[in-house]
Amino acid sequence: LYAAPSDAEISTVVVISAIIIGGLVGMFAGYFGGWVDEVLMRITDVFLAIPGLILVIAVAVLLGSSFTSAMIGLMIPWWATYARLFRSQTLVVKNMGYVDMAKLMGFRSFRIIFKHVFHNVIDPILSYAALDFGNVILTYASLTFLGIGLQGVNQPEWGAMVSDGLQYLPHVWWWSLFPSIVILVLVASFVILGDRLQDVIAGRVTY
Repeated sequence: LYAAPSDAEISTVVVISAIIIGGLVGMFAGYFGGWVDEVLMRITDVFLAIPGLILVIAVAVLLGSSFTSAMIGLMIPWWATYARLFRSQTLVVKNMGYVDMAKLMGFRSFRIIFKHVFHNVIDPILSYAALDFGNVILTYASLTFLGIGLQGVNQPEWGAMVSDGLQYLPHVWWWSLFPSIVILVLVASFVILGDRLQDVIAGRVTY
């Protein structure tokens, strides 16, 4: 329970920052196209080509073993997937009639992107973001399991609990078992939430 706030904080900050950065990159690339799309997507491909956990570990080790360095390490590569998602959705939306109408009315490109495009591409992104909360928690638990991202000896972390408990197996098995169960339940819960949101957005479930 005491470890929950730090995991909730890091997952919230990482996912929200990824939506903001990835959203800007993806919508600009998809809407403007041409050389803007080419440059932004090549930069995105660089981050996607590097294994995420390896990059996170490298950044966290470079900045030192702390909560802040782990958060920054997760934020740096996490936006790239969202950029691809936003771009693919923007490519569909920018050819819709209401976007063409806004152009004919003389609206600026930035106003069209943030007022017309964003509101129509964000729904499927939110369902993916719900799934992604679990991915961040699992990745952060992996970092703390390796001893990266610890705030101090008085700050409990689920991954660190699992790591510490392994040396006492099988005699003190509950040290590793219960934090592992918490991680499993939370990740599974976010997967279910994401699937539910996808159903709602697709119109298969109504309230």
